[in-house]
Amino acid sequence: MKTKAKFKRLLMIAGMFFVFVLTSMAESNEKVRVIAMSQKSVLLFVMNHEKQWATMNINKINTEEELYSKTTARDKIYRGIYDFSKVPEGDYKLSIDFNDKTYDKEIKVTSDGLEIIKEADYIDPEFSSKNNTLKVMFYNPANKGVSVSFSNGLKDFYTDNLPEQIGSFERSYNLKNLETGSYIVKLTSGDRKYLYSFDVPWFKPKIN
Repeated sequence: MKTKAKFKRLLMIAGMFFVFVLTSMAESNEKVRVIAMSQKSVLLFVMNHEKQWATMNINKINTEEELYSKTTARDKIYRGIYDFSKVPEGDYKLSIDFNDKTYDKEIKVTSDGLEIIKEADYIDPEFSSKNNTLKVMFYNPANKGVSVSFSNGLKDFYTDNLPEQIGSFERSYNLKNLETGSYIVKLTSGDRKYLYSFDVPWFKPKIN
């Protein structure tokens, strides 16, 4: 009987904690929160009012080794516990992508436990094409410079490198001389990489 009563109290405390966190996030309009817990684990909350697909990735920083990847259901609220007790000591990055934005949480794992050492939000770049012109727009809060490269699937044939800057990046590229085929644009900023693909011609001719 005592064990059942204790278990019920724990459930009640956990429920109150979840309600407190979600209420706090709603009041501050916060989308993602990660809380360090004991036993080398973190608790993740995602407020996804638009009910978009959300993708979670855990990578080891510097090696880019992917340890975990998951796409959640299109739920308004997501919560999950991520256990770091069995990974080697070092720095890891938990990334959450949804609604055209990426939330990075850097986590340091030591023999004593873990701590969240850095948090950053990134708006995904925007690619738009019109009249044989490709426009690329990217907000660059990390100020780590931007590189945009074009590939035909076999090799890069053009690269545009820009140094560190403050604010946003915007460039237009004239593609009218490209031959018919499929192409890939890669935007790189720091350790972040984004891919965009397109075909030439932009509009396939109608077949009568």
